[in-house]
Amino acid sequence: MSELKFQLTAKNVNYKESFHLNNYILVHTCGVYASGTVDFYRPEGTSDYMLNYISEGEISYNCDNGPSKQMRTDKNYIIIYRPGEPQYLFDASPNLCRYWIHFGGSGIPELLKSCELDKERFYKVSGEKLDDIFLKIIQAIQTPSLFKELECTTYLLALLLEITKQNKKYFDKNASKEDRLLPALKILNLNYRSQLDVDDLAKACQISKYHFIRYFKQHTGISPYAYLINVRMDYAKNLLTSTEEKIGTISEMVGYNDRLYFSKVFKGICGVTPSEFRQNNSTTGRSLLHNPPQ
Repeated sequence: MSELKFQLTAKNVNYKESFHLNNYILVHTCGVYASGTVDFYRPEGTSDYMLNYISEGEISYNCDNGPSKQMRTDKNYIIIYRPGEPQYLFDASPNLCRYWIHFGGSGIPELLKSCELDKERFYKVSGEKLDDIFLKIIQAIQTPSLFKELECTTYLLALLLEITKQNKKYFDKNASKEDRLLPALKILNLNYRSQLDVDDLAKACQISKYHFIRYFKQHTGISPYAYLINVRMDYAKNLLTSTEEKIGTISEMVGYNDRLYFSKVFKGICGVTPSEFRQNNSTTGRSLLHNPPQ
């Protein structure tokens, strides 16, 4: 069982009576966990949307439909689950403070789309004002009022607007697109032998996967995966022309355990097989690599 320091949610609320006036946007419940651990897995997800905000500490979430692929989130991360998506939260740090809100309604899909919060699960924000907005929602739910529904909806809209503004400001700050991509470019060029994941590259740049891929293509003209292949093939060409290593060994040196697959990729990029390339270009000391290994 996870330690629950405090949890504020609507109590004794008949949603059919309280929220029947407007089915376009509905706030179902809202709360906060603090100073405790929380591990749970909902394989079927929930019937509504769940938005989490990490105010302090760290916790891991699933990236796909199961717990096998994970994302470690820290302070100022927003996590959004859509209806029916499995929810897996685990390995929280002792100082975790996690706000959460469940909401639904026929207008939510279009609303999230207009806020550009419909593509990814993870978003980075600065965190300003978000704690206060969550606490206002919690207070509105707890306080009997004829305007409860309107207050909750208003604060939810304010929350989504603030998240959108902060997320946009985060990746549109003064740094150029090239500067924002430098962490990923460094990883791709130094760790090309490894199996790299786009989610990890986006996290290194501290932007969402959706915006990372968009910016990467804008800056380089190709996808991160195509960039990685080009880096590997440049190193392979250098090794083929400047060493006498066997092609199978070179294949492993540039990240391919399967020599046949390496040869297929190489021919697809260079137009000839590795053996043909070596035969046509082999000269002692010559390098076709723009940035040879250091």
